Amino acid sequence: MWIFGYGSLIWDGWESQSERRCLRAAPAELPGWRRVFNKKSVLNWGTRAAPCPTLNLAQAPAASCRGLAFEFANDARFLGEMLLYLRRREACEPCELPIRIDGVGAARALVYLYRGANLIAEPLTAEQLATLAVTAAGSDGLCVNYIKAVAEKLAALGIDDPAVVELWRAVKGIR
Repeated sequence: MWIFGYGSLIWDGWESQSERRCLRAAPAELPGWRRVFNKKSVLNWGTRAAPCPTLNLAQAPAASCRGLAFEFANDARFLGEMLLYLRRREACEPCELPIRIDGVGAARALVYLYRGANLIAEPLTAEQLATLAVTAAGSDGLCVNYIKAVAEKLAALGIDDPAVVELWRAVKGIR
């Protein structure tokens, strides 16, 4: 089974914990989708009073989202616990979508697409999102650290994502 990561799942090491049993991680592409900062974190990286804009995906037929695919053994007992952990963490159920994995080819992966009550209703500029980000902190830390970690990991992977680069630049301009 594959899980596609495009935000915090690509940088925080969740998959390397021994009980998770990740077999491998590989660069991958999710065609027809792009990253957007339209999910308000009101616990992990922010609060209801000061939410952190976090990553989600939006359909975009001409786009493609580069990230990492994580492979796990099909062990029902283990997968149930891991998927429960991810459902709580991502605050949504995954959907299964086609991806292309470098060195593997076409596959299907679970992808976490948030459609809940904490969506940012209207599109905000990078500057507006940055203003939210610099005041937000939650149980996992400062919102700016979330954005910085995603930006740094994408850069390390050679992925130039305009939404992430633009927001990180705006955050640095405020700090």
